[in-house]
Amino acid sequence: MKEVISSNSLFHFTRNAKFLKNILRDGFRPNYCLENFDAFKFISGEDTLEMAVPMVCFCDIPLSKVKSHMNMYGHYGIGLSKLWGIQSGISPLFYISQESATTNSIYLTLAYLKNHPRFGQDEALDRQYDRMLRLIRFTKPYQGKFFRKGRYLNSPVTFYNEREWRYIPDISERSKAKLVQLAKPWIDKETYFNLRKADATGNREIDAWNEEVKTIFPLKFDVKAIKYIILKKDYEIPPLLRTLKDIYKDEEIALIASKILTQQQIFEDF
Repeated sequence: MKEVISSNSLFHFTRNAKFLKNILRDGFRPNYCLENFDAFKFISGEDTLEMAVPMVCFCDIPLSKVKSHMNMYGHYGIGLSKLWGIQSGISPLFYISQESATTNSIYLTLAYLKNHPRFGQDEALDRQYDRMLRLIRFTKPYQGKFFRKGRYLNSPVTFYNEREWRYIPDISERSKAKLVQLAKPWIDKETYFNLRKADATGNREIDAWNEEVKTIFPLKFDVKAIKYIILKKDYEIPPLLRTLKDIYKDEEIALIASKILTQQQIFEDF
């Protein structure tokens, strides 16, 4: 029997049943996530390059190997057809190191464009530079520090094992059409932390940025693209299906019900 190394589904995991219900109701919501791009710190000239990028993350880890990933990211999830993902512009990441040929090629291209005598004056040249920066947002260190719940974990993580795919909206092109008022393609760590701070009324500026990205760049899916719904406990199934009655037709709810698995089933049977 042929060993399954990558799934034909793209999985998105979350820690909260409410978030899963929101996905089923509204589609995926791109959010700014802090990522390490130290391999490209030559861009900023600083000792480190940590930027927040609006994205939705997926993986194609088979269910038989997904236990540790679920323990890290959450026991609720949705799996969708990989074909849907590819057609939606979701892309697997480049896993790199600072010394890798990939990093060097991107560096040389950016340096050539930025040092061109018409840089900043030639729209086509500037657009190509922006596209190279966009490519960087689809990279991740092979191994590095992990930011989760507002802090870094003590031990380094081998990100390559996560088999990550990303949906990253192309904000730069829409910005030129003046559809985006707040959001940027990426923001530095200090700005990101400031945007996350709550004011006296409990509001955070980052929420307005995320809402804008969600509204202009939604990631929708048809119920037929759903291959798995993952809940933590059996007793959560009926409330979920009741929630969907205002969103889906009866036959669609029946289809979704047939796709439901629980964390216990995955941990025990796969």
